[in-house]
Amino acid sequence: MLKNLSNLYKRILLNVNQEDTKKSLFHLSESLLSEKLSKIFVLKESEAIAFINWKENTLLGYKHKESFNMITASKGISSILQAEVLTIKNLDLDAKVEDIAIVLNTEIHIIYVLKAYPSFCLYFVFNPSYSNLVLAKSMIASLANELSAIQHIALEKLTNKEEE
Repeated sequence: MLKNLSNLYKRILLNVNQEDTKKSLFHLSESLLSEKLSKIFVLKESEAIAFINWKENTLLGYKHKESFNMITASKGISSILQAEVLTIKNLDLDAKVEDIAIVLNTEIHIIYVLKAYPSFCLYFVFNPSYSNLVLAKSMIASLANELSAIQHIALEKLTNKEEE
């Protein structure tokens, strides 16, 4: 699925300036994204991890236990981030969402917005009995940096191809 989208993105890139593209498109193969998400999903009692374009309400990749409905969750995450951004705007704050932690009695949900590509976020759900918030946030931040670096390289390659 992501491979087909990548070809569409390449065609769109010809008509969109790179700064807009940087904010709205992500160039990852499905297998690479799956590999990166799996690194965190191996934590004991992980419920789910996902990579989401929250502005477009698009679930780009995920790993989850059977009992977890990732489609519903990703729509909810998009709504939460959209509401938070609107609230920040309405309060006239000069701030951006970095992450949101939602602590339930049986789970912790972390929404981590990629700093370099703020249209995208990582969403991680785990059982706090077996993992802690600080470790989980650290791992999510590390994965976000890794994905951002991959995106940066992909954009450079696309830019170089366009110039040829």
